[in-house]
Amino acid sequence: MRDSPNPIHISSAFTNDDIVFARHRRLRPRGKNLGSCPLCEEGKNFPSIIPNKYSSLSDTQSSNNSPVAKGFCGVIIYDQKHNQELLCNKEMGAEVLRVILLRAKNDFKRYPFIIAFENKGSYFGASLPHPHGQYWAMAWIPRQQKTYWQNFERNQCLLCQSKSQDLVIYENSLAIAEVSPYPLLPYEVIISLKKVHKFPKDNDLYSLNEALQGVYQAIENSLGGPFENSLIAWHLPPQGDFKKYHFHISIHVPHESLSTTKVFGGIEFLTRTYVNSFPPEEVATRLRMHINAQR
Repeated sequence: MRDSPNPIHISSAFTNDDIVFARHRRLRPRGKNLGSCPLCEEGKNFPSIIPNKYSSLSDTQSSNNSPVAKGFCGVIIYDQKHNQELLCNKEMGAEVLRVILLRAKNDFKRYPFIIAFENKGSYFGASLPHPHGQYWAMAWIPRQQKTYWQNFERNQCLLCQSKSQDLVIYENSLAIAEVSPYPLLPYEVIISLKKVHKFPKDNDLYSLNEALQGVYQAIENSLGGPFENSLIAWHLPPQGDFKKYHFHISIHVPHESLSTTKVFGGIEFLTRTYVNSFPPEEVATRLRMHINAQR
């Protein structure tokens, strides 16, 4: 099975976790000293989503009845310029989100699960210095996502019900941001729309991006300067059904300080019992202070 030239998807018989074997990804370019940048050379309109040349998913049929990891992996290129970060201006985040949503509208006809995200820094596995994101459209729904969505529906949308003023750190006319009540890492923030359960429109995208910029800057100020590692994820609903699901953006930052990061220990890896020394109410108080100072 694992000799197949295609990526292979299996579920662990021990934990039901999803595992993809994709040996060709060993060949992908990595690091800062690559010579020419493969993403700078892409002559596309920007932002754009292009196929990942070292994809972890494939639509190719297996020749030996192995369970192919079916789907599409794309690279979201924000700009041809090497230094154009996602949060560098007021327009880029909204434009990136618009490209993701338009692509997802079509891909949901074939795939039940789609997620887009940006890995920034080595902690989350970023391998190229050119700012970019990832877009995954998958032929199966991962175990953790099934639980995630089931809990949203069982509780009539967790985001609609939360909005604890102890955790809310930012608001504009259309969007709201709050520290996650269940953070695994020191800084975890959820940004969502106030008008819930709908496909985001242009004004929504700009409001979400404005909130994203404000929160990210507050985390940077709280840490005392620019930080290397973060994960930003755009959570789309299953099958594209925005009527039952609250679209949101999540930010995950492992830094405890600029020089130290949270590392998952043995108990966390083995039992999924997480230890976090940064209570969400404390983090929310700290971020609110910095957000208020920005205004």
